[in-house]
Amino acid sequence: MIILIMLAFLIFGRSITGQFFIKRKLSSMKDAYKKLNEASKFGDFNSEEFNLSFKKICENNNIKIVLVDSESDTIKASDSDYEFMSRQLLAYLFENIDESSTTLIKGDRYEAYLAKDPRTDIEYIDMWGVLGDGTLFLFRSPLGGIEQTAKLTNNLLAFIFITIVLIILIILLIISRRVTVSELREDNLRLQKDIEEKEKTENMRKEFLDSVSHELKTPIALIQGYAEGLKESVNKDEESKDFYCDVIMDEASKMNSLVKKVLDLNHLEFGDVELTYETLDLVELIKNHLASFDVLCKQKGAELSFESPDEVMVRADEYYTEEILNNYLSNALNHVSGQMQVKITVEVADNKAKVSVFNTGDPIPEESLPRIWEKFYKVDKARTREYGGNGVGLSIVKAIAEKTGQEYGAYNYETGVGFFFTLDLA
Repeated sequence: MIILIMLAFLIFGRSITGQFFIKRKLSSMKDAYKKLNEASKFGDFNSEEFNLSFKKICENNNIKIVLVDSESDTIKASDSDYEFMSRQLLAYLFENIDESSTTLIKGDRYEAYLAKDPRTDIEYIDMWGVLGDGTLFLFRSPLGGIEQTAKLTNNLLAFIFITIVLIILIILLIISRRVTVSELREDNLRLQKDIEEKEKTENMRKEFLDSVSHELKTPIALIQGYAEGLKESVNKDEESKDFYCDVIMDEASKMNSLVKKVLDLNHLEFGDVELTYETLDLVELIKNHLASFDVLCKQKGAELSFESPDEVMVRADEYYTEEILNNYLSNALNHVSGQMQVKITVEVADNKAKVSVFNTGDPIPEESLPRIWEKFYKVDKARTREYGGNGVGLSIVKAIAEKTGQEYGAYNYETGVGFFFTLDLA
């Protein structure tokens, strides 16, 4: 836009600047008329005072002046060419104007024309009229000087414009370079992050497939082996046959549970799960859940206890809240030892309900605490296999908590291990 403005100025600037300086010249001639008219009041055109004023008017306004009385005699002239100027003044007086002349001003006391000297073919601005005492005057200023001034002004403005454009272009170049470098740096960081995310996702996918394959390998091998034994009638009695069938059914159940949990975890992690928030009595929900768990605790020989306020209303998804409870309680029951106690507590603080599940037993090694939330991670693989665990339960807890924006975690105590999660109060 700046370049377009500059080009427009260079194209139209000469005529615009020329007109501007002509108007300025006419304005200065009007001022000269006023001063000359004022000086003429002294009456003596040959006095020292008038001569001084006459000289100042000519030099300050860069004009030639000729004064003619009513008898057509030249009274005063600032130039040796006063005879031609006097004739030109009389020509204006008697309206004997050259056709090539252009009228610039036409007033009561004076008129101005753009005229050409037939002898030199030079253009002038002529202003003629009558002073207050009846004396005729003619002001003449060459147009060439005005054009030269306009040309110099145009050149100066063009130089200023070009300088400004160059400065702006340099500034824009520096800014754009900085912006470009900054954008490239951001793009590189983003690309690097995308590559890292892709590598991380690829590693997670590979690790996931390896873990699933590993988890399924054992039950599949057991099912295949016992099924082949049944087919080949390895078992000779009903008791052995029932044992073979029980093993097959148990391993198939473990596989079914693993597949279901993996699918649930996948849905949670990739966001295709719609949560249904509703107002729940957390205490009532836990009590109902513990009713079915009490039988398992008695079979295990564990003591189950529950401490909480009488009523705690929360805003949560009932299904996934029970899912977290189920994983924590199953985990506690599978690892309880020592004093054989499983304790559930509910605490309310800072507009949050905190549910904790504690079990007595061996603590989790400190180096393993951050990793227990990873998919298929097992602290004690042999023991996990013993109770049918697959290392997915706590990953599901993590995914649910992060999906709902809640806190979760695990702590070691002197006598056991505690897990917790939070819910928003209704």
